[in-house]
Amino acid sequence: MEYLVLISAVDQNRLSPSEEEKCMADYAAWAQTLGEKHIIGKRLNISPGKQLKSKQIPLTDGPFAEAKELIVGIIVISAQSIDEAAEIAESCPLREYFELLVKEVRQ
Repeated sequence: MEYLVLISAVDQNRLSPSEEEKCMADYAAWAQTLGEKHIIGKRLNISPGKQLKSKQIPLTDGPFAEAKELIVGIIVISAQSIDEAAEIAESCPLREYFELLVKEVRQ
């Protein structure tokens, strides 16, 4: 079974360049130790998108959404249960900087 781990941050979670570098190095080492057994190496293909504006809510801050919490990344984990996926996610070094939410992926 595959589980999606959402990595979210609040505005106060902004990292300095040195913190960001350490965070990514720690994450890369963690992902490598788990290997392909648990971390599924899927990449998101980001292409230019299309903004859809609300017909009822006026846009007041340019093309950017105002939010107290932002999704800053995702991890896809292969595990036998949501409890195992949560245990794997708990070992992720990104938890030092961000909040992680484990969700079951359904076909």
